[in-house]
Amino acid sequence: MSSTRKSRTLAPEKVYDLLMGARTADRATLYFKDGRQITGAMIFNPFKGTGRLINIDSESSIDFQVDEVRDVKLLGPDTTKNPASFPGGQIPQE
Repeated sequence: MSSTRKSRTLAPEKVYDLLMGARTADRATLYFKDGRQITGAMIFNPFKGTGRLINIDSESSIDFQVDEVRDVKLLGPDTTKNPASFPGGQIPQE
């Protein structure tokens, strides 16, 4: 008996819809079919089915095509790095 690892792979139409929504998100994590997992700000061209994920912290970016992506997670702003991400640009006092 062999054990198989299940990985969540969405239908191409669902991935496309999530990428469309990620265009307005502060950050997104893309899970690629080859196992890569990258988080950053994203731009997506729905007509070409291509995009770019930009990681500001590591000063890197990666180009991708819809058929390379298996899942998308939308994230809020990274408030640990940039105080301007907080409402009013202020870090809350505890």
